[in-house]
Amino acid sequence: MALSLRRKAGLGLLILGLAGILALVAFHRFVISEQFDRVEHAEIERDARRAANAIDVETTRLDLLLYDWSSWDDTYRFMDGPGSAFDAYVESNLVDDILESLQLGALIYIDRAGDSYFETWRWPSGDMAPIQGLEAESPLVTELVRGAQRFDKTCGVILLPNGQPMLVSARPILTSDDDGPAHGTLIMARWLDDDFIASLSESLATPIRFEPLASEPDIVERASEQLAIAVTENGELNGQALVRDINGEPAFLIETNQRRGINSLRNQVLWLGVAAIVATLGVTGVMVYFGANVLLLRPMLRLRGELAELGADEEHQRVTVRGRDEIAEVAGAVNAMLNRLAESAAEQERLTIAASEQEEVARTALLEMGEGFLAFDASGNCLISNPAAGRMLQKSPDEILGRHITQILPAARPSETGDGPQVIEIGGRSLAITRSASLNRGRGGRSVVVLRDVTDILDVERLKRDIISTVSHELRTPLTSIRATVELFQDGDGGALTDVQSRMVSLLSRNTDRLLHIVNDLLALTTLESGAVALRREETDLSVTIARVVEDLQPSAVAAGVTLETDGNAEPAVAWCDEPRIRHVIENLVQNAIKFSLPDGEVYVSARAGAHEVTVTVTDQGLGIMPADQQRVFEKFYRAPGSERVGGTGLGLPIAKLIVDLHGGRIWIESDGASGTTARFTVPSPPGFA
Repeated sequence: MALSLRRKAGLGLLILGLAGILALVAFHRFVISEQFDRVEHAEIERDARRAANAIDVETTRLDLLLYDWSSWDDTYRFMDGPGSAFDAYVESNLVDDILESLQLGALIYIDRAGDSYFETWRWPSGDMAPIQGLEAESPLVTELVRGAQRFDKTCGVILLPNGQPMLVSARPILTSDDDGPAHGTLIMARWLDDDFIASLSESLATPIRFEPLASEPDIVERASEQLAIAVTENGELNGQALVRDINGEPAFLIETNQRRGINSLRNQVLWLGVAAIVATLGVTGVMVYFGANVLLLRPMLRLRGELAELGADEEHQRVTVRGRDEIAEVAGAVNAMLNRLAESAAEQERLTIAASEQEEVARTALLEMGEGFLAFDASGNCLISNPAAGRMLQKSPDEILGRHITQILPAARPSETGDGPQVIEIGGRSLAITRSASLNRGRGGRSVVVLRDVTDILDVERLKRDIISTVSHELRTPLTSIRATVELFQDGDGGALTDVQSRMVSLLSRNTDRLLHIVNDLLALTTLESGAVALRREETDLSVTIARVVEDLQPSAVAAGVTLETDGNAEPAVAWCDEPRIRHVIENLVQNAIKFSLPDGEVYVSARAGAHEVTVTVTDQGLGIMPADQQRVFEKFYRAPGSERVGGTGLGLPIAKLIVDLHGGRIWIESDGASGTTARFTVPSPPGFA
């Protein structure tokens, strides 16, 4: 609330008076009564220490409760993702009243990547809204996760951004035998609210309360070294103990009061001094009030009156400028502001007309567009819907407008920014849902959803994958049998072979291997395209992986007359990836480089760590790839001109691209088409890795 100058002057006098009273009380307390009744001090000190120790006991209890949950096979399996164990855990343990029954304010599951896996909160009022400062992405939760992973547990007191204290404990999620690796981190938090204080007061048989540091700034330094003891204005002895947070920083004060016998004479002296200060402030206040009213407030009130009389329709009306003092300068500034407002109003009218025209164009486009369009406000309620959206969702406008997104699209997963389209089934049709990210940050949390019917596209893709997968599976078994039979002939189990027969068997073996390789590539390709691949990411030094690939492929390079090298003293290039799959990508690129290199050529492989990703580079001195073909080489079965002499299926690079895309990376080719080729791809660095 804004204060007038009169009130500000009065507030200044009041603060000055309070400072004088505090000085008097301090003099009375520390000079006159310094040695007064040490026995009472010892008793109040004991109560304050008991209260502070009770916080530690409660912290230990919370940590023991957390240990029962975090070192539990059910919790360990729950973190593996959806499944029967996941559903059983949720049904048995994560019920609606779990926080109330455990007397918790928050229960947070963090996965191994540091992201939120499950979060639930409960305020003392019963509200289940998120607790600001305890969200999974908050710095506090990140610090708790790191501490738990480093020291096996982290527990103590925290202060939320609104100043409310809580007890918190974090532990890594392990099996019931305390075995790992950790499947994430479990965090529990308990409110230090009025109910907790009442229970603590009852158990200690003495009144207890918590005070924020801002309310008692003059005792924080003393309480950090030892207990602070003071006398309240109502004659009670007040003991204050400092409680530190989980980082050892001051959090809040525990206060306990005790009645004491103060001699009446000392109180009379104290109150007489207070009365004298109040009387002095009263006289001073009257003098200041009348002086300020005549010299300062009257001209300002006159200016305010003129401003109040300005009419909204009188664009050219201005206030009167009197004199050359600061108030006159304010009046001049007001007139200048009115001039600018008049200019702004004219410009605003022009913009309003232009906006109306644009709105009409946008409305027509929405009505005619083939894709469904939905716009939602910050609360998730639908503001705009076009006819195409109604047809796709099989809903009338009344069933869409004003409804929450979860009612309109119940199968859609929550999404903030560009995770890519999500496909859902409605009325036997497949709809691709794309949520706009630009409105979320820039316009108060509003969002846009675009719907596209992709039923026919998905049916064709599914049929194609099914045919390829079925044919590949049917071919693998007879090919394996043929290969085994050929090996028997080569080993002489079918009798001695003539030279002609031996050459024919060798030719049959090579072509069987080639056909089996094609089948395996097709199976790998269909598996990756189906989206059924689960990456097992871990921190991987790709410099080490490259060294192993170079060692394994060195015989092939020697046979081709190619020099294969990498930097033996390369710096670590740590990536967050599925190591076997990324190794497959590196092997494919190196094998291609060897096959397309001329004799006496060189192939060089390296990895370099950047700020947020690792870049792997494979360079050869072969024939090169023309710029027009550099994107097409990632298409299935495409063979660049000039590659006929080395053979191949045309599936290696498409498989490599799918693997890199799954990791959230990029892969590309650089070549002028005449002097070699450089293939590069990127994979993300580990979360928080620098």
